[in-house]
Amino acid sequence: MKNITLIALLLCSFTILFAQAPQKMSYQSVIRKADGSLVSNTSVKIKVSILQGSATGTASYVETQTATTNPNGLVTLEIGGGTPVTGTFSSINWGSGTYFIKTETDITGGTNYTISGVSQLLSVPYALYAGSTQNKGKTSIVLTGNITNEQAAAQIAAELGPYTENVYIQNTTGLTAVDLSMCTNLVNLGIDYNTNLSSINLNGLTSMYKTASVSYNNTLTNLSFPKLTTTTNSDRISIRHNPAITSISFPALINSVTYLSIQYNDALTTVSLPVLTTANDLYLADNPQITTINFPSLTQITSTIQINFCAKLTSIGIPSLQSGNSFRIYNNALPSSQINMILNKMLTVTPTSGKYIGLTGQNPPAPPTGQGITDKATLISTGNSVTTD
Repeated sequence: MKNITLIALLLCSFTILFAQAPQKMSYQSVIRKADGSLVSNTSVKIKVSILQGSATGTASYVETQTATTNPNGLVTLEIGGGTPVTGTFSSINWGSGTYFIKTETDITGGTNYTISGVSQLLSVPYALYAGSTQNKGKTSIVLTGNITNEQAAAQIAAELGPYTENVYIQNTTGLTAVDLSMCTNLVNLGIDYNTNLSSINLNGLTSMYKTASVSYNNTLTNLSFPKLTTTTNSDRISIRHNPAITSISFPALINSVTYLSIQYNDALTTVSLPVLTTANDLYLADNPQITTINFPSLTQITSTIQINFCAKLTSIGIPSLQSGNSFRIYNNALPSSQINMILNKMLTVTPTSGKYIGLTGQNPPAPPTGQGITDKATLISTGNSVTTD
């Protein structure tokens, strides 16, 4: 095959088109063969990539278009109007750095792109720049009804911005997966009553300021907040009535200044809070399949820890606990050895007196034994309220 040279002429007169469709940018280039002759009146396939940072940078947007050269070998494209491969043209933040336009061409009209060219975009038309930099996002994003995955992705891309505070995904029927990885800080998050939602990406969320609810999602199988480090002044995080969920993970959560409630999740077997050090209220109840709950780094409970009605729960780990006032661990399946361990731990947990420690209703009954009996008596004698089987 003969070598073909693409001469891309970025014209100074970029044109921005406004309508109901996303913004577009006019791009023209002349295509010549290696011998200098024009590729005239020919249908060609062109792949366009908008690269950020350098000529080999990450593609912020990729599309393909089929166009026909004129008698002078000139081809005209409206970038943003082709078939998207990666990203959306309207979501490019033109104010975030330098950009390059890469074109790859197949003069036979197929997808065997044998020639390419890269040029830096030295100036961005003002309307595009203004459109991207002034889009601060909607305060609240709402996904509901029979919205599809594709429609949800487009709506999030169009409405999410630094001013976005609330995201609500509620009562959807066709939505199966949603990507919220671009959300970093939220005031309220509601993901509730979704019939077929099985996957939620929250990989970018670092802080919550008020309420998060993930409840009544029939097919959701796991939930993770991999970068959430703190819940600042939140009312609550509530994860309830998700019948298919097996795993809930907060791998980075250190400080939970909130009411964290995990309840009525029939298939739940794993709750992971490996670095949680301080919590206000922890409430785990009516999760019938969970057998072990471990808080390896937890040092302080500022209000109450409640672990109730988990029919198969036989083990609780609180090795680092130093302070707390109220411990209500009822109606589980903890054996006497676990009751003894908790009572012994309470001897060193501050305050010395005034704690409430409830450990009744284990099935089968699990009264303290041996040293546990002595530790219970010591706790009561120093002014704590202690109940056991």
